[in-house]
Amino acid sequence: MITVSNSGETTISARTIDKAGNASSVTTAVVKVDKTAPTSAVIKGASSAWTNQNASITLTPGTDNGGSGVQRSEYKLTGGTTQDWTPYTGTFPISTEGISTVHARTIDNVGNVSAERTAVVSHFRDFGSASFSCT
Repeated sequence: MITVSNSGETTISARTIDKAGNASSVTTAVVKVDKTAPTSAVIKGASSAWTNQNASITLTPGTDNGGSGVQRSEYKLTGGTTQDWTPYTGTFPISTEGISTVHARTIDNVGNVSAERTAVVSHFRDFGSASFSCT
């Protein structure tokens, strides 16, 4: 058995030699290992200015430098609005009054998960204001 543990592409070449010294043709296989987590998704609000409108949240997916590629970005909401991890498919609103935290992450094609990024949305419909701040 051969173990390949370093990230990247490794080419394994093999051939068989019998007792008489006859060698088979060389066969090769490429092994791809990705142990690198993708970069975090970036959270953006439609406007960071005070407004009496719902907040519109957009994610820019992270990137994958490990080689397997990005599978998806996800978000979850905690606080005033609560929602478990959800695949990001486009801009989503936050309209519930109160302070909600948006959590975002990116997952690559082999399951490596980026660091989580968060942003806070303060939505005060009764007072006609909303604010958006990133951490």
